[in-house]
Order: sequence, then structure tokens, then C-alpha cells
Amino acid sequence: MEAVAKAAASCFSKCPPTDVRQARTFRHVLYALEHTLGEEWVTPAMTPQLAEQFGTVESLLDAPLLIDDSIDFLKPRCDWSAWFKASGVAAGDVRGAHFSNADHAIGAALSGAGVVLGRASLIAKNVAESRLVAPFSVGLTTLGRWRFLCLKGQEKRPSIMAFKDWLIEEANSGALTRGARLCLGRSFAESL
Repeated sequence: MEAVAKAAASCFSKCPPTDVRQARTFRHVLYALEHTLGEEWVTPAMTPQLAEQFGTVESLLDAPLLIDDSIDFLKPRCDWSAWFKASGVAAGDVRGAHFSNADHAIGAALSGAGVVLGRASLIAKNVAESRLVAPFSVGLTTLGRWRFLCLKGQEKRPSIMAFKDWLIEEANSGALTRGARLCLGRSFAESL
């Protein structure tokens, strides 16, 4: 989210004033314009020190797992059981410390408290800066998407058009997902 905020500040210095809202919503609203900027996926992340101790998928069965309950909205379900299954490991009943907020789960991982199954968009900066590593070759894809949406009747406003063009350019250049792309090169499995 910090990367999105910094990128938006950069845009606002170049674009005319625009009302912008970053939201996770399930409201049914009629949009005149929609553009997908990126996909959401999850993968395990931990400190480099923990990665030395828990370097295999099987060893994660004995690792302190951090459970981010805020990803429950993602479909298909993306939890530790689904990730272990996609990795070919029978996990049984997965237990760990639960967090209702992704920032708290990631913060716990940063402190070395355990391994988080993190949303790529939220762990990207920490992976890019080597505070966390995402060492495994399996990530779970989701139906979650980052989208630019514009309310019907607003799509022709110069400020909206300038913001849309800037945002699409940033997304296409990878500026918003550069850190997440460090985690790519892995096989992605649909959550089961």
C-alpha cells in the first residue's frame, strides 16, 4: 500500500486534482471504465534467518505459521492448507497465530515470529529490500485484481483521463509491482 501511496503522490504532482479512492468493495456500481492493473496472489514469506531453518516445504509443517485472516475474502480460498496441498504436501490441521490485519501478520513475519502466507502486493516491498524472502516455487493465484474503475459520467473528465493514463503506464512499467515480480518465476496453483 505504501508503494501505491507514493506512486499516487507522484501522479498528483503531474495530474490535475482528482478525487481518488483506494478501496476493497463488493458494492455493485455501474462503471463506465474498468482497466485491470494486476492480479493478486499469495506465497509464503519469512525472514532470511527463518528461511535457513525452514528451507523446504516439508519443514514448514514444523515452522511457526502466521495466519492472515484478512485474506479470507480472496477467492478461491487461499490459506495454508490450500498452499500445502498445491505444494504436494499433506498438512492436516494447520495451526498458528491468527491476525485480523495483514499489516500485523507481515509485521510479525518481519520480527522473525514466523512464516506468513502473504499477499504479493503487500510483501513486495519487504521482499525487494531483502527483509523478507519468498523462497518457495509455489504461489496461489486468486480472483483478486487491482483495477482502475471510473464512475459512469466521469470518464471524460481531463483529470480522470490523466490519472487513468498515468496509472496504466505505471502498472505496465511494473512500477507498482516491481517488488512482487521478484517473487515470480514460480508455478502458480489454483486454490483447491
